[in-house]
Amino acid sequence: MSFFGPPNPANLAAKADIKGLIQTLGYRRSRSVQEAAARALIQIGSSALDPLRAASRDQKWPGYLLALRTLGQIQDPRVIEILIADLNDPNENLRQAAIEALVQIGAPAVNDLVCVLGAEEKGIRFAAAIALGQIGAPALEALLSVLSEEKAPIRQAAAMSFRGLRDPAVFARLLVALTSSVWAVRRSAAEGLLALYRSGNLDESQKDQVLAWRVIILEAHQVPERLFPSDQRWAALPATTQARAWEYPLLSPTK
Repeated sequence: MSFFGPPNPANLAAKADIKGLIQTLGYRRSRSVQEAAARALIQIGSSALDPLRAASRDQKWPGYLLALRTLGQIQDPRVIEILIADLNDPNENLRQAAIEALVQIGAPAVNDLVCVLGAEEKGIRFAAAIALGQIGAPALEALLSVLSEEKAPIRQAAAMSFRGLRDPAVFARLLVALTSSVWAVRRSAAEGLLALYRSGNLDESQKDQVLAWRVIILEAHQVPERLFPSDQRWAALPATTQARAWEYPLLSPTK
């Protein structure tokens, strides 16, 4: 299909011209035209799903990432499965677009993403962990459950999610998890709290609570130093060696 002027997404939508609308996604001269075509395809719905999927495979075409992002907004149960498969794509841009689309879907994608944490391919486990961390609060209980019950490789993948937490809604739950009897839960909660602290999304009262738990986070959880916050309030506190496992019996690494 060729255009002698800017494509008209409204006319294409009126004709239910899915092919024309998808080609319009690659019209880089006008972002507004691209966005109008994407909205029309989302409104068309499931019948546009397979053509969008095929278009997103053509990585030499300028609209392939927008095709995937548009696909991710269609209300169809197949969308999550398609996006999760793309988490293992060798193209980094496509993987990132799939992560963003899954994060936008949010809670409905959590269970499928948690299942992927047990995949054999390290790349897809890592991408799923990133997505879960960015989803935030809707994914937290599922992640804590995995840390408590699953085998070590799955726990390790789940733990990675906590390093990307940015949602302050999980703060109170992480404080509770900090006293779990399960070592993997305690360590991940500590890393999640540090991630939230570094993100700048905590208010001053919440930062004070993290600082109050600093000894436990540093000593009992053995969190890597590279995860520590770099702000002056944290750095101004003296290092301490007074915390011992026997002082915090729930916090000693028994598992």
